[in-house]
Amino acid sequence: MASLGLRVDGKIFAMLVRGSLVAKLPAERVAELVSSGRGQHFDPRRDGRLMKEWVVLDRPRPPWLDVAREAYRFVSGAAGPAHGRRARVTPRRSPR
Repeated sequence: MASLGLRVDGKIFAMLVRGSLVAKLPAERVAELVSSGRGQHFDPRRDGRLMKEWVVLDRPRPPWLDVAREAYRFVSGAAGPAHGRRARVTPRRSPR
């Protein structure tokens, strides 16, 4: 099964996994989303080893587009798309 990944400069910053948005954010932001009940830690192997800079959002709050933009800025190190970098959608195999 493949999932869609958004990349900037070859690095994935957001992807759809099993119908949920998974985004790369600073660990502090991930902890905030998890503690507020708006997100979950990402466990790609489903073995309890959590990725501290990745969050899973399976509800519409916070809005996915806002979180994807936040992840883009974090991964690219830029203030936003105005810096000339463009995000690309690329197919990616999801973990089994």
